[in-house]
Amino acid sequence: DPSSDLYQNGKFFLATHEFTKGNDDALRDYVTDNPDSPFHFDAYRKMVYHYADTEQREKELAAYEEMLSSFPNDPSALNSYAWRMAEIETNLDDALIKVRTAVELTADNPNRQAGIIDTEAEVLWKLKRYDEAIEAIDRSLAIDPESQYYKDQKKKFIESKKTASQSA
Repeated sequence: DPSSDLYQNGKFFLATHEFTKGNDDALRDYVTDNPDSPFHFDAYRKMVYHYADTEQREKELAAYEEMLSSFPNDPSALNSYAWRMAEIETNLDDALIKVRTAVELTADNPNRQAGIIDTEAEVLWKLKRYDEAIEAIDRSLAIDPESQYYKDQKKKFIESKKTASQSA
């Protein structure tokens, strides 16, 4: 039954298998050929992770562009993109815009928002905007004051600020 969840899942699985075996078009074709599929976001996520893992930067960036075009208001997509751009230190100004949109979109879910604000702080840190990074991570800490990770992030930002001011 083509309308069953199992059938849809199988089609996605087969497209993913084809993609990981070297057919770069398999997941894009899947998205195009199955416009009502609930697996579109997963398809893009598999593409970007695969291209990141295999260090195919141009293809990774193109897949992110397609994902964000299809999911422009999805906080997970926006946050994933921004975090990855911080990791590879690319498109940081665009990443900041996208992650700030994700922060706004998660205003009704503070626990989720805290992690996205952390991404905002990371992007700001990569942009060497240390005071803003510290302010952002303080917002995450206000939501989750017990998070050792956020505390460590703040320490990293403060240390970077000190180092930058000493070498200036």
